[in-house]
Amino acid sequence: SEEEELLPFELNAIVKDNNKSDKFNDFDIQISITPTTANWEFELSYNSDILNNNVVRSISNYFNVILSYLSLADKKTALLDDIPSTYNPDYLLALGSGLNYTVPFEFAHQAFEQTALNEPDRLAIEHENMSLTYGELNQKSQNLCQKLIKRGVSVGDYVGIYTVRSIEMVVAMFAVLKAGAAFMIIDAGLPSSRKMYMLEVSKCKTVLVHPEVEFDSKITMDAIDFIPISLTERFDDTFIGKVDGTSGNNPSYVIFTSGSTGKPKGVVASHSSLSNFIYSPVVCKPFKKGYKVAQSASIGFDMCIMEMFFALSNSCSLILRSEKNYYAALSKADAIAITPTGLDTMNPEDFKNIKVILVGGEYCSQKIADKWSSQTKLFNMYGPSEVTVASSGTQLFKGDEVSIGYPLPNTVQYIVDKNLKLVPHGVAGELLIGGSGVALGYLNMPDLTKEKFIPDFFAKDGSRLYKTGDICRWGDNGEIQYLGRNDDMVKVKGYRIELNEVSGVVSNFVDVENCVVQVKDGNLVAYITPKDVNIELIREFVSSSLAHYMCPAAYVTLDVFPTTAN
Repeated sequence: SEEEELLPFELNAIVKDNNKSDKFNDFDIQISITPTTANWEFELSYNSDILNNNVVRSISNYFNVILSYLSLADKKTALLDDIPSTYNPDYLLALGSGLNYTVPFEFAHQAFEQTALNEPDRLAIEHENMSLTYGELNQKSQNLCQKLIKRGVSVGDYVGIYTVRSIEMVVAMFAVLKAGAAFMIIDAGLPSSRKMYMLEVSKCKTVLVHPEVEFDSKITMDAIDFIPISLTERFDDTFIGKVDGTSGNNPSYVIFTSGSTGKPKGVVASHSSLSNFIYSPVVCKPFKKGYKVAQSASIGFDMCIMEMFFALSNSCSLILRSEKNYYAALSKADAIAITPTGLDTMNPEDFKNIKVILVGGEYCSQKIADKWSSQTKLFNMYGPSEVTVASSGTQLFKGDEVSIGYPLPNTVQYIVDKNLKLVPHGVAGELLIGGSGVALGYLNMPDLTKEKFIPDFFAKDGSRLYKTGDICRWGDNGEIQYLGRNDDMVKVKGYRIELNEVSGVVSNFVDVENCVVQVKDGNLVAYITPKDVNIELIREFVSSSLAHYMCPAAYVTLDVFPTTAN
């Protein structure tokens, strides 16, 4: 390769384990250079308690690349940014490429429809004292689909679903997809300002409303057609099939995540990106036909998408969580998707019924992995909303180092430096994700979409990459290790939160002069000035503007913020 041709000499370095050496005990790694009359001698010493031989070998190889470049470059024009990023790019590209896989269905609802036609009496969904078979769920969503079309909903439209966790929510979701439109779940429990913002940004003209949920009187938008979700209304039972004009590139749903500008971002997933995820053989394999799958995540969280579609695309039964008892659905489920925080509240001895756990949304500790992997099949899933729920995953086994796994099929992942060049194996960099799962972008935010979704510089087909902002590295076994974030976005209890958004809302309170929000012991803490502000009034103000998971758990008042000398 071009980079291999840069190596005009062989670097003969002495690599020694420095674990028990007294000579270099102040550093975990050190390179000593000794000039001689004939050459230069390099000795690399390292602490094997911190670094393993493979990482050190990678560092020494990359050091060879740097020396080779400097030996050939014009000393007047040599720039650090021009140094080749790695000595073996082809290996890293192969490592970051998931299997090529032909998705069996173009649309996310087609596998569900197939089960409804072939096994209409199979239990599809239950919630408290109500249940529907696949045939019933399909018929009711088909009826609602026809109503949407008669009311003017067309391909590519955004349709809001104003609801609580319910069977009506799932009926509405499939109805919107069948109509060729994209659904946007609006949790009725969100603050009024958040719900208004979602409706304004999406510019949706139709909102399906749960019939038993009192609509927020503070929402006044005359141009919107509000339609009650009916489970009894009947239309022509004729199967519509694919609506004319629909394609895999059309939007399938929009989900709002925290935004660095102080406003939430609406991530738009296409039908093809959703289908690529839910029909992935790697992800679907653990879900056996007839399994009961719990739906316990917040309905505004993309883990909810994973729960619903994994169940209903694999001939399983979806068990919706009761708001009165969080653990009731989990106690009779064969498979669950949950955050590590949620899983850590559970005792494996009390949930021996669970056979498969998909954990995601935040970092999974070794303690949690070891606690559950000996009893169940535990899969660690990783992926921001911008790559349609998940982009990598792996099964965790007791005693093994926790990682976020390998790229899912039809997915590519690169770890790069600040100049978007591949970093060597074992070196930390930003994770970029490409492939079929990449979302269409942010709803009505073209500048931010252009900033975060960039052309795939290794592909020639016009595909794009999403810049995650997550710092990762390749592990020895070829899996990706998650190290942290490179910005102010954090994950708390599985929710992605921009600290700037939270601090911006707190700062809007009339008596607050300054605010800084940080994560302490897994909770949001707001530090504010001046010291003599009314915390209870601030709590009330913030809770009226932010979702519950974004509200600080504690407030600390200060006279002034401590500052550095500069």
